[in-house]
Amino acid sequence: MLWHSSGAATGDHRYDDRLDDRSLAGYASRLAWAHAVQVRLAAWSAAHSRNAAAADERVSARLLQHHCSCVATGAQFPTYLMPLNRLEGPHTELPQLVAYMR
Repeated sequence: MLWHSSGAATGDHRYDDRLDDRSLAGYASRLAWAHAVQVRLAAWSAAHSRNAAAADERVSARLLQHHCSCVATGAQFPTYLMPLNRLEGPHTELPQLVAYMR
């Protein structure tokens, strides 16, 4: 499984019964996942550089690379240590779950 989060916003409804792990270990796990995926994507890109990979595969790889890059860049600014602010936190995210779920 590539993404071990709820995935509700991305359309994967297999995990609708779970909340994201907001522990320090959970954030470390997501960062490690992002780095591992970046390594795999680099290997995939190198293996397919002279091969005409399908256009949708290249787009998917670029989108996944961008997402992992955002995770890695965002980790430099540990805003997760301040889990509540006026725009984010359980007080805003939990009510929004209903809109994301089937």
